[in-house]
Amino acid sequence: MRLTIAACVALFLAAPAPAFAQWCFIGPPLCPAPCLTFEMRPVICYRPEWREQQVPVVVQRVNYRQEVTPVRVNVWVPQEFDTQVRRVFYTPVPRQVEREVPALILVPMLTFDPCCCCCTVRWCPQVTVTRVRCVEYDYRPEERIENVRSCRWVQQEQVVNQVRLVPEVSQQQVMTVQRYCVMVPYQTFVCVPCWRGCGW
Repeated sequence: MRLTIAACVALFLAAPAPAFAQWCFIGPPLCPAPCLTFEMRPVICYRPEWREQQVPVVVQRVNYRQEVTPVRVNVWVPQEFDTQVRRVFYTPVPRQVEREVPALILVPMLTFDPCCCCCTVRWCPQVTVTRVRCVEYDYRPEERIENVRSCRWVQQEQVVNQVRLVPEVSQQQVMTVQRYCVMVPYQTFVCVPCWRGCGW
């Protein structure tokens, strides 16, 4: 039995015949022994494929509508006024006065010098008072009433427009691209093993 299987393998490798014509004849030629062969057979396979298509979708669009409403409000506004203000001004009034002004003068003086036994003249400082006329100013106050321009903040009622945005939602149909995956069949050939027995 071992010799029969070894002989079949040796004949299969030595004789390059077609797959459907490979036979192993062991023993009498009328009854061939079973052997293993390979054949190319068609099969159906599938591969993924991405496709695109235009599909309609409904989206929501938001639009804003303006609503204007008049509203009364109190606002602060600057306003100018004329105000009477009492002010004091000082007016200078001149007058002449006499004053005693001290002064320093040098007065010659005759002195005796004991070293040389003679008379010498020296200048000695002496303070004297002199009457001098001068002008002095006295300030007399005077009151005046003047109009001064001033600014103050006052409340004033005004009508302003208040703007409000009101959202409005509307539905709109648009086209979009949809991608999807499909399995596409294709035919190919594969090598399959075949077991052939006696009488094939």
